[in-house]
Amino acid sequence: MHHRRHSVPLSLLCVLSSLAAQTAPAFAEGTLAEVRARAQAAGKPLVIDFSHDAIEPCRRLLQTTWTDPTLWKWLPEYALVVRIDPEREAAVAAPFALAAYPTFVVIGKDGAELGRHVGYLDATALRARLADLVQAYPTDHRERTKLADGLRKKGQQAEALEHYLWIWDHGAEHNEGFVGVRGSFFLRNLANFAKTYEPAKAALEQRRDALEQRILNDQPRFDLVQDLVNLDKALGRPERLLVLLDRVPQEKWQGERIAHDVLTEAVLDPLVAQQRYDDVRRLRPDPLKALEDGLRMPFPGGMPESVRKQMTARTVKQYAGYLEAYFSGRDDKITAPLVERLLELDGSVSTWIVVLKAAERAGNDVACHDHAVRALQELPEKDHDRVRAFLKRK
Repeated sequence: MHHRRHSVPLSLLCVLSSLAAQTAPAFAEGTLAEVRARAQAAGKPLVIDFSHDAIEPCRRLLQTTWTDPTLWKWLPEYALVVRIDPEREAAVAAPFALAAYPTFVVIGKDGAELGRHVGYLDATALRARLADLVQAYPTDHRERTKLADGLRKKGQQAEALEHYLWIWDHGAEHNEGFVGVRGSFFLRNLANFAKTYEPAKAALEQRRDALEQRILNDQPRFDLVQDLVNLDKALGRPERLLVLLDRVPQEKWQGERIAHDVLTEAVLDPLVAQQRYDDVRRLRPDPLKALEDGLRMPFPGGMPESVRKQMTARTVKQYAGYLEAYFSGRDDKITAPLVERLLELDGSVSTWIVVLKAAERAGNDVACHDHAVRALQELPEKDHDRVRAFLKRK
């Protein structure tokens, strides 16, 4: 006897799969007063979703956000949730002075309002929004980073990412002096995380693109430009800054000289790598003045001599690109005083090698030869081998 097999239509399978991936919302039952009393008795915050189903974002919230299983796997441990229709229960909603629907209101354990949000949120965004309110995470960036690092080590990447992003987005609001760490050590660690965890990379790219739009639409403020520069460098895509530099009208940079200088310094390496020397010279017509302006900025008091030397060496390397661009243009009026000033800062063999490499990359054999001869004349005998090794390699 042959048994006839019945196939399930693909469309039905998709529907069943979608339903399986959803969870029935675990809203608390009872009046708002009853639920508030239960929440206080349990020592938990209360999340109130004021939604009216005749409004499309409210319906979408119920059908998508509130059926996400990851949200309900996490939320009940920390808070009770109730859904109130403010049109049907106007007297209940009146004390909250609602301006629009949906509105989320979070009531603390003591009965006071902790915060609110107006508008639709997907499950990920809602969780991020509620997490700080209902879980009372630390706002100190060091403690919050330790928390995120611990979750990351446990393999809880999504939870760790929420904390890392909170630190990036809100850390400076709660931590005086965090700005420098935010754009350096912290961002480098977050970018390294993004190399192995795709959602982290996507989150940084999203923030990067939003910054670019703000700069293009509004005034290119220093803080926005600095954030964008830091993000593109951390993501390994500094060449994108070239596009921004070309897209922002020159008149917009009026009054934003520092921001323009930050962006100019950031695009130097990509421009030099592409041998766009004319653009380098256009953006920095007087590199010596820029160098002197930078040197006039005071060093922090009590800086160790070793750190001072490192910063000086870094300054010399930063101007290698400008040397290369002007060596390419055979402009001795620019290169000669710039070389002299760099040697005044640091007359070591390392500075001479920076100068020689810049001339070599620019294809200026005459400058390379002349500076090599001078280096052998001025450097002590112990440093000659490095210069000769460079010439031999060349």
